[in-house]
Amino acid sequence: MDKGEREDWFSSDFIVHLTVISVVALAYGGIASLLIMPLVGRLTTVIDNRILTGVGLVINALAVYLMSLYNLRPLQWENKATKQGSFLPCPVVSSGPPPF
Repeated sequence: MDKGEREDWFSSDFIVHLTVISVVALAYGGIASLLIMPLVGRLTTVIDNRILTGVGLVINALAVYLMSLYNLRPLQWENKATKQGSFLPCPVVSSGPPPF
């Protein structure tokens, strides 16, 4: 990262792939927000805003708790019949806070 000003970052395939992943993740979060906004706008006329705020805080707290359980270790299962272990790489990708 410290050589970015002296070298072309986007000549690296690694940087290009990370950039594409970031853009897709931001687009997904943006589309989800765009779709949910009209629904919440209509709900504000039907349900008290304090209740909507409370539900939003609970959903956000649950999301933050679930994200606190992320780790960088791969998932591991043991095959009971052969006693051999296998693993499944578990990528940690976050597209931002829940859209509400």
